Amino acid sequence: DGDFCDSEKKRMRSTFLRFLVPDSCDCHKEDLAPILRHLGYTDVVEEVVNDIAKGISEYASMDFKEFMIFVKKYAAYEQAEFRKKFDEFDEDGNGELDIEEIIKYISSLGYTPLRCTIREAMNLVDINGDGALQFEEVVLLMHLYRHSE
Repeated sequence: DGDFCDSEKKRMRSTFLRFLVPDSCDCHKEDLAPILRHLGYTDVVEEVVNDIAKGISEYASMDFKEFMIFVKKYAAYEQAEFRKKFDEFDEDGNGELDIEEIIKYISSLGYTPLRCTIREAMNLVDINGDGALQFEEVVLLMHLYRHSE
């Protein structure tokens, strides 16, 4: 769980505890998709959830340590999907998304972006101030969106 900051770990533990099987220290694998949605993942793919979970534990449930491994793997999957989407919406192939490309990108992920909200968020994450976002800045934007929705 080295890739998550302390506040994320705390949020994950709290969410995990909400989904515990009564009188146990485990959560059911069938609750993993709802847990991810609760954590703010928007495009949760059940088949991917099941495949990752199956690779971590053969049992019907998992403990917190296994859960953290699961979330790390799902986050990596999501990151790869973000990259594919980013490349798809980088219409001019310059490695950046301008505001119009950002709006199309965010909409494709299931959000309904408002232009003023996008501008405000872009101002926060546009590290070099060029009015367009590189992939890392888009990931940061999505992180902000996830926690503000």
